[in-house]
Amino acid sequence: MSTAALVTGVAAVQANATAARERITPASAAVAGGTAPACVGREVHENIKVARVANGCGGTMRVRITIDNGPDDSCHSLKNGQALTFRWNLGSYDRTVTC
Repeated sequence: MSTAALVTGVAAVQANATAARERITPASAAVAGGTAPACVGREVHENIKVARVANGCGGTMRVRITIDNGPDDSCHSLKNGQALTFRWNLGSYDRTVTC
């Protein structure tokens, strides 16, 4: 393989890696089941058992609110700017996860 071909091949690999990095957003980087990224805002009121989450990630996020010692919420798909309110009767707020 010539030096020119090797340099061209390396440049192509670098260009593909750069393009892949540019496509990664908080929404696509989130691992299903892991804690939702910080761009998903949370407002929790334990005393009245209400949690509100809002998506500010710039893309659609799938999130679920988990409750300790109580039933978890179902998975919700939130577009950028959308919010959801979840109320529960038993247990306490644990965290918001991706799903």
